[in-house]
Amino acid sequence: MFFGERGVAMSCRMHIREPVLNVQPYSQHGPVLGHTLELVIRATVPAGGRFASRIEAPPFSWWETITHWTLNAAGTQWVRGQVTGPVDQAQGNNNTANFWRDRYVNAVDDPNWPHNWPRNPSHAQAESLIAQNGLGWSIRVYDNPGMNNPRNQRTPGSPRNLARSVAFAIRVGPYLIRKTQLLVSSSRGDRQMFLDGTYDATNIAQYLP
Repeated sequence: MFFGERGVAMSCRMHIREPVLNVQPYSQHGPVLGHTLELVIRATVPAGGRFASRIEAPPFSWWETITHWTLNAAGTQWVRGQVTGPVDQAQGNNNTANFWRDRYVNAVDDPNWPHNWPRNPSHAQAESLIAQNGLGWSIRVYDNPGMNNPRNQRTPGSPRNLARSVAFAIRVGPYLIRKTQLLVSSSRGDRQMFLDGTYDATNIAQYLP
């Protein structure tokens, strides 16, 4: 907690528990290969009193490194394609960043949001209400990394013999989550996997069909 002039409390510190990353695969080998990711951060802000208006939140980053492959349909050889990243999605103009930026105003959807508080506050109003009165709620950040699968489009096409991996490094305060997603649309079979840890190109190759 920080103090302004005359010892008046101006901001409160957010406390968090270890985040949980929930992973739900799309329908197996459907029109889109991929997963829905839900990062749940249990947050608590103590009441700072009527002069509190700001909340000191822990640092948040969502790094993604994306690698593409073109597979050789005649065998198991593969050629690594373009690598994008690492990119911190938390700094961008995207839904992943916005879920974190809107962490206070989105608290209105949490069961712990008091019934006598406004149901449609601005972000600044929501932050001020929480800082003054305190609140415990779950911050939820979503991402939906996926890849079109031509085999199961409305007008089916040939598999593209492509693969894509996304290495995630998600940090909230002192907590770090490392995962890797692998998606494959191949004549030798489709695949959608979510692995613990991060993998370089050599280690990912073992999972390619």
